[in-house]
Amino acid sequence: MRSPWECRAKKDKKAAPNDLKNNPVTEHDLDLPHDLVELQSLVGWGVVSVPNGASFSKNGDPPNLEYLENCADYILNLDEVFIATDGDKAGKQLAQELARRIGVEKCRIVKYPPGEIVANNDGTRRACKDLNEVLKYLGPRAVRDCIFSAESIRVEGIYYVEELFPQMLDNFMNGIKLGDTTRFWETDRYFRWKKGDLNLVTGYGNHGKTFYWLQMMLTKSIYDGWKWGVFCPENYPPVDFYDDLIEMYVGKWVDRNSTYGMTEKEYTEAASFMNEHFYFVYPEDNHSLDSIHDKFRYLILKKGIDGVLIDPWNQLDHIMGKYQREDQYLSESLTKCKRFSLLNNVSYNIIAHPKNPKYSEDKSLPVVDMYDLYGGSMWGNKMDNIISYYRPYFHVEKNDPTVHIYVQKIKRKRTGGQLGHFEIRLVWTQKRYQEFNDRIPCNPAIAQHVKENESEGLLSIDQNYVQTGMFVETILDQKTGEVFDKKNDGFPSTKWIPFKGNNNIDTPGTTRTTDNIDNIEDLPF
Repeated sequence: MRSPWECRAKKDKKAAPNDLKNNPVTEHDLDLPHDLVELQSLVGWGVVSVPNGASFSKNGDPPNLEYLENCADYILNLDEVFIATDGDKAGKQLAQELARRIGVEKCRIVKYPPGEIVANNDGTRRACKDLNEVLKYLGPRAVRDCIFSAESIRVEGIYYVEELFPQMLDNFMNGIKLGDTTRFWETDRYFRWKKGDLNLVTGYGNHGKTFYWLQMMLTKSIYDGWKWGVFCPENYPPVDFYDDLIEMYVGKWVDRNSTYGMTEKEYTEAASFMNEHFYFVYPEDNHSLDSIHDKFRYLILKKGIDGVLIDPWNQLDHIMGKYQREDQYLSESLTKCKRFSLLNNVSYNIIAHPKNPKYSEDKSLPVVDMYDLYGGSMWGNKMDNIISYYRPYFHVEKNDPTVHIYVQKIKRKRTGGQLGHFEIRLVWTQKRYQEFNDRIPCNPAIAQHVKENESEGLLSIDQNYVQTGMFVETILDQKTGEVFDKKNDGFPSTKWIPFKGNNNIDTPGTTRTTDNIDNIEDLPF
């Protein structure tokens, strides 16, 4: 059997290591040795040919490459190998196996011009299938272009600066793009929606963590049209789940006889909105993670959902391997979740209950963190963001509306977010959360008002609080602009200032910078 070196025109073995520094490998359908010599003269490198061509294996078996055994030492000395096989299935299969055996990190695959220039017997035309046809129909220059433009093989999971540099330079010149706004201005300082991230929300049972996170999701849907797939067995049947969302959306109760009850028209319009943005997942016989992912994947294909929620994690059917520790199982499962979020570009959200709480002497409870969950620190290792929902006065008054949100982990702070905590309040009569300055983001009417101003290139003065962490309420009385009296129409007393460019500073994907405000010198900070 001939080695690739024996197929070359130059047979000085002593020069082999240097002479083979760059080495195209071709299929053995060229006329030896003339075509190899001609190809070598075109590129100036060593050229070899496989002795038995390529044959397609229908059962998936790799091509027979026994001939590599007697020249392995030579191949190990090569810095770079250009593989030029036929463009048919057999040739592609050969190229893949050659690259695997030689090493994908040192291989480049030669591609041929796409133009249909080769005549078939039936009068039709096709593209060149190998270098011989490129040489025959397009000439030597085209052969050189094919080889010199060959691309390296993409190795999954490895990223090179040269591939990422355009994006890196854009970030450097124009600023890092922030994650998507939550539309809760105070929340945006600590947490932003980022597709591909795993978000963990925890807190004590029956304190309202699910209610809070669903309202975060609903608010994103109201302002920005996001769609969600939700596995929430504790909210089964689905009618109850959707009624909770409808109450948040309308700001009234589904009990028509209540002082705060909504009308049939309001209920119907809200139900129509939920039909387009929320999809309740509850397989009848299988609640394994793989089963839930199958349902989510269907919704991604069918509805184009932007995010998913598993609530609670404890309710999944956890199928652990024999002798597998809980932390090992959790690591494996959360890796699946992360891969799902990245491959499908969705926001992946998990709500998890803590273990048995430990009360203080005054019956108060500490803030829940990852170490209070089953699996402990593995949550911290695998999750991108961790948020704890805490009601500090629950032990004194069960209906106290004060809520503290503790942001305990933010993986990518550069794109928005920081550690810390802030306060919100639940307005129970509206089933909505209230921020500073009595602002209630989860309101379709306010959302419409905000979006109209954004489309006109205007920026709410209140949003400067997001940028600086400072808020001066008297600023609303010092500025000129359109005022909405909350006594008359329910809008906060918000004024607007012009915003440079086409995008609002709080629009998803834009940068956080005070340079975008025209009259920045008028601001008190």
